[in-house]
Order: sequence, then structure tokens, then C-alpha cells
Amino acid sequence: MKKMKESNRKDLHPYFLFYKGTLEKHLTDLKVVNKDIPYLFVIDQNGNILYDTEGFLNEKKMERIEEVLDARLD
Repeated sequence: MKKMKESNRKDLHPYFLFYKGTLEKHLTDLKVVNKDIPYLFVIDQNGNILYDTEGFLNEKKMERIEEVLDARLD
């Protein structure tokens, strides 16, 4: 979340949701198997997962997220 806030892509901020809380009922549907690592999902307005990844955010993952979002904004 900190890296996202520091990014130069402020135009993407409205499209990110960081959730901290109880997700037990969603874990199976989202195929979250290890709650000790972060999972990230890019979801469209209909709830469809456009991109998902696990582990800490890195430059390659951020580039892929930007590609997915940019394609949706076109």
C-alpha cells in the first residue's frame, strides 16, 4: 500500500481497494491458500477478476497491473 501511495500513477489510485479485516468466507472462492502472504486482485465493476497475483508487489507485477488497468481505461 505504501508503494502504491508513492507511485507516480495517481490516476490509478481510485481503482485500488485495500481491505484489512475478516475474509474467511471469501478465501475459498479466491483460492487463497496461505494467509501469511499478500494476495492482490484486480476486479472489474462486475466482480470479475482481471488479474491476480500473490506475494509482495514488485515492479513486474505493478507493470502488469498497469497494463490491465490501462486496457480497461481505453
